[in-house]
Amino acid sequence: MGTLGKTLTAAGSYIAGSRALIELLKYTSPGFVFSVSPSPPVAAAAAAAVDVMMREPWRAAAPRRNGLDRLAKAKARGLDTGLSIGASVVPVIVGNSPQAVMLSERLLERGFNVVPTVFPGVAENQARLRFSVTPEHAPEQIDAVIDAVAEELPKVRGGSSFVSTIAGR
Repeated sequence: MGTLGKTLTAAGSYIAGSRALIELLKYTSPGFVFSVSPSPPVAAAAAAAVDVMMREPWRAAAPRRNGLDRLAKAKARGLDTGLSIGASVVPVIVGNSPQAVMLSERLLERGFNVVPTVFPGVAENQARLRFSVTPEHAPEQIDAVIDAVAEELPKVRGGSSFVSTIAGR
């Protein structure tokens, strides 16, 4: 099973297996009963991405290297990265959805666009920010965002509640 949406910049997912497995899943898994094959443009985008990855392997190696760097720096700053292995998407577990949203807004004010992942996408106590690291991210940028998170997270956790902030109190 794999996804076309992150590494391959397309959409959807796939399962590779024996014909018997595919047939079993196709007719017994609720998520597959109403699914459709990828559209031709999506399939072409995924195929083109594979071609680029084969010709330019550094494009896959650089996000991995940057992800491992970001993971090590986040852990060194005491940030909760959950079960991350340092792939191109590295989370910082915030705790609850309102705090994740508030931290995201504070980071945006500092020039970092980091989208929160909140309930029901994750369990309410596992709300997080997911940092997508690309080959173009320089070590200085990774350091800067880690520093910003380490500075802002305690302020969000110790500050006014989400309801108080919205109510203007």
